[in-house]
Amino acid sequence: MPVPTPPPAAVPLQPAPPASAPAGVAAPPPSLVDAFAALLAAEQRMPLAASGAAIGSARVSEDVIEDITRRVLDRLAEHTVRPTVLDLAERLVREEIDRIKQQAH
Repeated sequence: MPVPTPPPAAVPLQPAPPASAPAGVAAPPPSLVDAFAALLAAEQRMPLAASGAAIGSARVSEDVIEDITRRVLDRLAEHTVRPTVLDLAERLVREEIDRIKQQAH
């Protein structure tokens, strides 16, 4: 029976600035690759690799990009757009009811 190995420790998203950096100068923001790698790792509850750039120059297929885009848009629609549209629709209906009531008097 194989013995499971523990997952590697997660690496912080933003490393500490180098010792040679002048005081008060902020570290540069993480690259877009590192930011997306951190989001994916958090979503999948996986440890973060040392750097997204360290994965090499592996090409991501168009199908994978389309799948990721579709999933992001689905989540945005469910958690952001839908509540906004519902709130706006409710407000418009209330305003129209008030307008009709005022015209009736």
